[in-house]
Amino acid sequence: QQQQQGDDLDGDWVLLPPPQRQSVWDIVGYHAAAMVLTSGLLSSTECRDARDACVAYIKSHLLSCFPNDRRAPRLSSPSARGSRFYTPYFATFAFRGLIEAGQMDWVMGQYRLAWGWALSVSPTWLEVFDPRWELVHSWGGCPTWQLSKYVLGLAPRYD
Repeated sequence: QQQQQGDDLDGDWVLLPPPQRQSVWDIVGYHAAAMVLTSGLLSSTECRDARDACVAYIKSHLLSCFPNDRRAPRLSSPSARGSRFYTPYFATFAFRGLIEAGQMDWVMGQYRLAWGWALSVSPTWLEVFDPRWELVHSWGGCPTWQLSKYVLGLAPRYD
């Protein structure tokens, strides 16, 4: 702990807790970190430490959200505010970056846990990890195209 002069009228010194360290990714946030990772900006050898920190931040964020953390808030409406939300839609971008950064096993675990939970409450792809939203939505289908591309090796032909 450190001492710092307080802002009270008599100028007493108070003990303050040490400042919490934030990583650059805490400041950037989940969505921007996922887009940076997916863009390939961190793919060079010189960026390995930054890429590893970005991957760790994204994974940590997702693990703090529902359905990974069943105590976390759910995105109950489009007007809900908060930082601990994880949607099937944005997983399309976040998971692509994670897979291309060598995290396929981790992403497969997320398919099993998060989409497994979703399929336990609806037989279709959910829009959001909350069945109060639309129950049939293509945005929830990122495992379909990602498994087709990255596991089966399928790609469109343009000839």
